[in-house]
Amino acid sequence: MKVTKELIKELYKKYNKMYFNNELTMCDCHYIRLDVYGRYTNKQDDDGTVHGKIWITNDVDWTEDVLREVIVHEMIHHYVKSIKKKNEYIFFKHGFQFRKKMRQLNKDFNLGITISSCPLKKKSKKD
Repeated sequence: MKVTKELIKELYKKYNKMYFNNELTMCDCHYIRLDVYGRYTNKQDDDGTVHGKIWITNDVDWTEDVLREVIVHEMIHHYVKSIKKKNEYIFFKHGFQFRKKMRQLNKDFNLGITISSCPLKKKSKKD
């Protein structure tokens, strides 16, 4: 599957509507080489506005389902920080609010979002 920064943004908007009732503000999306499949970072203004960034790795052969689950996983982090206003990342990256939302989405939409990574085939250096 060919993944681009633009595709990630498009999927983010689609999943925001499908799974989060368009509650989430748009995150900056990045497609770069990472040591993990996805990562969420944020910056919070003095007024409480949260600016999220979602990073997706570019060195695996993505399937549509796994890409969806990784993007939605990162969106849950943004949900917890920007909507629930919880900072669960001091001790646990996947705290109570994260797990609660993950279970709800998995149940309601038959998703397979997990906390741990699933194995994906790494791209070869020539890809």
